[in-house]
Amino acid sequence: MGSIRNIPSQKVVVVVTCSSQFAADALVTAAEKTCSLGELARSVLLVMPRAIIDAEPDPGEPESTDRESITITHGKYVGRKTARKPRIQLRMTERLPSEVLRKALSIAMRLHRGTIVPKLLPLEEDSSAADEEHVEIAKIGDELSELRTTINHLQDSLLRSSFVLLDHPCASLADMRHILGFHPNHEVSLEACQVRFRTLATVFHPDSLTGDSDRMAQLSDAIQFARGYFRDLALLRQKF
Repeated sequence: MGSIRNIPSQKVVVVVTCSSQFAADALVTAAEKTCSLGELARSVLLVMPRAIIDAEPDPGEPESTDRESITITHGKYVGRKTARKPRIQLRMTERLPSEVLRKALSIAMRLHRGTIVPKLLPLEEDSSAADEEHVEIAKIGDELSELRTTINHLQDSLLRSSFVLLDHPCASLADMRHILGFHPNHEVSLEACQVRFRTLATVFHPDSLTGDSDRMAQLSDAIQFARGYFRDLALLRQKF
């Protein structure tokens, strides 16, 4: 079990700056895998040799023009809007460099899309290490369960004021506008949809304290519909 590392019981929140597209793709992948961003990265770090992770190209920092708008919530300039680098938060068992975590998430996304296929190698028998691993995994499960219990009241309050879940997949502009919170007659662009998706994803993604997997799944469905709709619209305009 040489590639399996000891897992500390205490978690730390690591902020990773990245491009807006990388952040959106990572959130969509995590939602489709019904896991958190931290769990997605840890799964790669646990089973992949570090040499493979180090060899993965770093998706890198965002371009100078790639910024997200936020409202300052405390301090001298509370209420003021400002721009910052796009970022994601990962709950990890150790503090790792942003480059390593971006690479781990990149590998996880490529595995999910099927663009790389891992080759499984036989592992040496080590029953004591396996037992320790199972104990640590059980501890992680207990901690996640406790965390979800403590935030249930926040979720209930938020869900009372959030969009009503559809009972069918996103299949029209009306469905997309409803899920992303636009007025039924509001003219929207792909950029506006992506901005709204990223805003709502920070609320409903399972990584957040107000996470809701069902609503995150519908958000992912809506942004995928939007990308397809505007791609087809652009192709149609090119023809005419």
